[in-house]
Amino acid sequence: MALPAVEQALDEAGFAAQLDDWPQRRRGDAIAADLTALGAPVPARLVAPRLDTVAAQWGAAYVIEGSRLGGALLARGVPDDLPRSYLATPQAPGAWRKFLECLDKHLRLPQDITQATETARAVFGLFEQAGRHVTG
Repeated sequence: MALPAVEQALDEAGFAAQLDDWPQRRRGDAIAADLTALGAPVPARLVAPRLDTVAAQWGAAYVIEGSRLGGALLARGVPDDLPRSYLATPQAPGAWRKFLECLDKHLRLPQDITQATETARAVFGLFEQAGRHVTG
């Protein structure tokens, strides 16, 4: 519900101009495939925060790229008979380091860092909203 919404918002904002390998980093299709393999419906997307500045885009991307690191750790505990393409989506060597270098290059001014942080918090809130929806 949250990840595909944020990915779509980043696509619509033209984030690929900021991070050239952005299209390869997307994982919305992987989570949909896992849900389908489990026989679960793919839920409707939530509404992502506005990503109308470069700083906001980097704040949103930071959250979903960071979740990839956690997903890799979680994937180790998923039994072999269950789908885990979302959690174990391959990543090129050095991709996190490249992401951080690009983020640092684009977020130099204090106001940019503030806006990226505010957007990151809003994206975390979107994931929380999705979790609350699922757990009822």
